[in-house]
Amino acid sequence: MYQDAIKLAQAVFNNLNSDSGPVPSANRLEMKFEAGTTLSRTYKKGTTTAPDAADWTAVATALGYDKTKLLGAVSNIAMLSHDAAAFAHAAPTHGG
Repeated sequence: MYQDAIKLAQAVFNNLNSDSGPVPSANRLEMKFEAGTTLSRTYKKGTTTAPDAADWTAVATALGYDKTKLLGAVSNIAMLSHDAAAFAHAAPTHGG
C-alpha cells in the first residue's frame, strides 16, 4: 500500500512541475523511482541530476510553499520508499 502512496505523491509533485504548472521551466523538478529500484528520488526534470538550492527555492516560491516544509515532505516520501517498516512508526493513527 505504501507504494501506492509514493506513486500518488510523485504524480502530484510532477503535475505541479509540468508544462501547465506554475514552476519556471528552468527549475522544474521530477520525482521518480531510481532506475531499477523502488527508491524515490527527485531530479531536475528530464535528467538524473540532483536539484540544487536555487531549484528548490524556485519551486517552493512558485508553489507558494515554505521551502523547509516542501523539503521535509519530499524527504518523507524518499524515506518511505527506502524503508517502509522503519517509517511506519511515524505514521499517525486515526481513532474512531
